[in-house]
Amino acid sequence: MRGRWRRGAAIAIVLAGAAALVFAWDRYSGASEVSGMTGWISPAQRDRLRGIYHQGQARGNLPGVFTLVGDSLSADSRFLKPIARGDYDLGSYGALRATIDAFRRPNGRGELSFGAWSWAVAVGWTAADVLDPARNIAGACAADETPLACEYRTARPGVALITLGTNDVAAGRTADSYRADLTRILDESLAWGVIPVLSTIPPQPLSAERDARVREFNAIVRDLAAEYAIPLWDTWAALQPLPDYGLGVDGVHLNGPPDGRAAVFDAEHLAYGVTVRNLGALDALDMVHRALD
Repeated sequence: MRGRWRRGAAIAIVLAGAAALVFAWDRYSGASEVSGMTGWISPAQRDRLRGIYHQGQARGNLPGVFTLVGDSLSADSRFLKPIARGDYDLGSYGALRATIDAFRRPNGRGELSFGAWSWAVAVGWTAADVLDPARNIAGACAADETPLACEYRTARPGVALITLGTNDVAAGRTADSYRADLTRILDESLAWGVIPVLSTIPPQPLSAERDARVREFNAIVRDLAAEYAIPLWDTWAALQPLPDYGLGVDGVHLNGPPDGRAAVFDAEHLAYGVTVRNLGALDALDMVHRALD
């Protein structure tokens, strides 16, 4: 019974995908609605991303390079790394192959984006940690350089997939502090000419209070994406149809398929959180790639 439910949930996630990744243009273009994940990108939307991208190229950012900014969700070896190893099957999402090929170029450290370990990612990090020079890579970063700035300087990406907030919720940080840190991350990303893609965080159904805080923090993510007119990757929404929301036994981290193949995009594997997040990341990169193409 559970297996059939998982397969049904996986099909539901494909349908939910149309609402899982959106462009937040309410304040930028005056629109009352947002564009869908695979929907039409308006000239204004395209020009916005191209402007950020070309600013970054003028600064020395590299084409075909993205990076990650985040916590254990992004440090997970099941997240995007299988694509670097060629251990993936796009199935009915074959159109994403062009985006994978487009982001196969080496970053400023000579690493391919899908397999690179970002210096702006670490287990247990909050949004504040990404901005704390004490957290940087000693010897590789300047003493007063934040992990975010160090990653942007050395990797020279054009796009950043940003997922932060899970540990902010767990640590009891205030919503105002989280907003302030995420705002600074966006400001610094744009100053470097890096297109920031903001992700909502997964649910935490450990208690009603934790779940309420996740919703509060995700509201901030959505609000900032709208304010800055940048892509919103709604991981929270994408996980809703899955059994146990795609979470592992700890109720915080994402689960994965028993065979370990987290980048196989069929109904069986899309019943698990990490696989859904991998597909969402590719969709996010695809939206940016199509806007820049």
